[in-house]
Amino acid sequence: MKNHPKFGSYYATIQRQPSWVTKIAIFAFVFAVVIPIAVLVLAAILVATIVFTILALIARAFNGLANILTPPSPSPPHTNDDNQPHTSQSPHASTDYSSNRPSSSPPPPPPHDADGRRNVRVIRRD
Repeated sequence: MKNHPKFGSYYATIQRQPSWVTKIAIFAFVFAVVIPIAVLVLAAILVATIVFTILALIARAFNGLANILTPPSPSPPHTNDDNQPHTSQSPHASTDYSSNRPSSSPPPPPPHDADGRRNVRVIRRD
């Protein structure tokens, strides 16, 4: 850097300055560039958090209103893979926690592959 034809003279000028000049220049850089960027990032995080919270509360209110206004539909009892009613005493009870859904919400559709086949769970009993 010292021998560079364009920047060599700048480097020599910087090296001749007292240390307090360099410290003030670094402080001015931090004060003019780094602090405003940090404040803007913190403000953006704060605004995003507030917007997310407000929209989450609105979505929760809409879901609650929809659950109140939608009549519950009769649904068949949840069955395990043996087509027997699901009970907690069953030794082969499924660990599918989707039965804890409120009865007013329909079960999600089963996953499908791109060619239309259904994914199924195979239980091997040896």
